[in-house]
Amino acid sequence: MLTPSTHCAALERAERECLEDAEARALRREREAERRARLDVEYVGEFARRLKSRYPSCPAGEVEVVSEAVSSRGAGGSRDMKGGCFYWA
Repeated sequence: MLTPSTHCAALERAERECLEDAEARALRREREAERRARLDVEYVGEFARRLKSRYPSCPAGEVEVVSEAVSSRGAGGSRDMKGGCFYWA
C-alpha cells in the first residue's frame, strides 16, 4: 500500500523519467513522421501507376489528382495494396 510520502516519491520519479526521455520521444516522433511521409509518396505513386494501367486513356494530370485525393489519409479507405486490391468504405 502506498503511503502519501511513497506516492509522492513515485510521482516525482515518474515525472523525472518522463522529462529525461522527452528528447528521445520527440526524435522518434520526427523519424516516424518522415517515414510516414515517404510511405505516403510511395503509396500515391503506386496508386497512380495502377490507376493508369486500369484506365490507360485517363489523362496523366487527372490520374495524379485522383490518386492524391483518394489515397490521402482520412479518405475513408484502406491503404492496403497487398494483393493488388484497394478497399474503400
